[in-house]
Amino acid sequence: MHLRYVTLAILACTIVAFAQTPNTVDSPFLVRYAANLNVGESYINMINTNADNDEYTINRLTNICVNVYAFDPNANLLACCTCLLTPNSVQHMAVVGDILANVSGVLPTSVVVKLLATLPNITKTTCGGAATANSQTLTNGLLAYGTTLHQGPTGVFGTETAFGPATLTDADFRLMTNSCAAISKTSNGICGTCKLGAQ
Repeated sequence: MHLRYVTLAILACTIVAFAQTPNTVDSPFLVRYAANLNVGESYINMINTNADNDEYTINRLTNICVNVYAFDPNANLLACCTCLLTPNSVQHMAVVGDILANVSGVLPTSVVVKLLATLPNITKTTCGGAATANSQTLTNGLLAYGTTLHQGPTGVFGTETAFGPATLTDADFRLMTNSCAAISKTSNGICGTCKLGAQ
């Protein structure tokens, strides 16, 4: 009797494992928040897992472009940029010191950061830019982790958690790229570490 329950449990776990889509962990579109920016800095680490390693991406050196978009609590795009990630590399960014470095005015105390992974241009080592990501090919292979500050009973402490995979709607895609295109016409809102266009 006990063996039958063990066998059923193993079978159920196997079915669940096969039912999961392989793109959920390192999908092209990841989202996370950064909070309490008025108290201290939040950080993001982006990783190219080399997951989309087929002949097409080998010809592109398996590099990926990470398009970064930061939104304030009123859903306004504050900053955008593009980072080139080589295979198995890590790109480290500070939310205030890098992503919001060129935003003028009073910074919000929290932002939502959206990351979109695309393939690089045919030159293999340049990115088209966050403003034109809707004309680029989405790709898997992006993992991202972020730290942010929280207020606890004994003071402020930081936590690090993974960005979550999200569904990219056409409306959100248009909002991100069109808003970024508007930002690209000014000097305000371009991330400090990575650039808006080609790397």
